Amino acid sequence: MIELMSAHELATRLGFANSSGPFRNFCARVGIQPIRRNPHYFDPVHVRFQLDKAQHIPTHLAEGERKETGLVAQRRLRLAQQ
Repeated sequence: MIELMSAHELATRLGFANSSGPFRNFCARVGIQPIRRNPHYFDPVHVRFQLDKAQHIPTHLAEGERKETGLVAQRRLRLAQQ
């Protein structure tokens, strides 16, 4: 089953009060785009990929592969590369 995330849910998870202008500007700057036919929903896989790319986390995994490491391990990897 394909799971989508609403714009409001994504905005609150990213620390914004709602999905207004500043949230949309952040998404545009980072490269996060809503799904094609509905601007109020986002694909969580695309969001994670774009956030990893913006934070310079290696994203060389084949399409469909997921990292098995947790968020703490990913942060440690990112900090070790700096």
